Amino acid sequence: MGHTGNTDIVKELLNYGAEVNVQTLDRRTALHFATWRGNTDIVQELVNHGANVNLQDEDLWAPLYWAAKLNYIQIARILVENGADLNCANAMEQCPLHEVLKNGHTELAKYLISEGAMVTGKIKGVFQYMIDNKDIKTEDRISLCDIFIEAGYPIHSNSSLPQILSRKPHIDQNFVKHVQTQQLEVLTLKSMCRICVRKELIKKANGCSIRAKLSQLPLPKLLQNYIIL
Repeated sequence: MGHTGNTDIVKELLNYGAEVNVQTLDRRTALHFATWRGNTDIVQELVNHGANVNLQDEDLWAPLYWAAKLNYIQIARILVENGADLNCANAMEQCPLHEVLKNGHTELAKYLISEGAMVTGKIKGVFQYMIDNKDIKTEDRISLCDIFIEAGYPIHSNSSLPQILSRKPHIDQNFVKHVQTQQLEVLTLKSMCRICVRKELIKKANGCSIRAKLSQLPLPKLLQNYIIL
């Protein structure tokens, strides 16, 4: 179904009872193909008919990996809003956030982090991917650095980071100075509370977006928005 690229045909097949989660020999589903092709309407239609957003192919790529790799923000939102695992590792032990940063998709990276993609713990190396990508602009690198910190990345504990950055010719000195400034700043109690709340929400959400769990808390909307970054 996902091969066709024709939304009307897909709707017709689904209405006649086509199995939405059938897998090919390499374990890909129609949702994998629709995501890879960037067909938002078909992705939405498949999800509406019960497509499993977390089925992985033989390389352990779920559809969200393709959205991350190809910078399909709208498709990523559909998948995340329907339970896509933000922190599921593929065969290379990488998550969608690795793929986003490897390809320099700044806005999608911010979105995944805000929704609950882990920046510490079992997910390793995502900050390094952001540093190593030569195509990320300095202002984007700075804003990514800030959201990493807001989400709980322990930049203060990495004292050698400025020296590491200074040895990378593609890193602008403005970014190095920004990192040094952030390392000298003490986290406010408000920021520490946000990090703690987000960690608990990420645990409770079990890989999914933290929004549903957050909405269950008796908190004013303004505070919920602060927690979601």
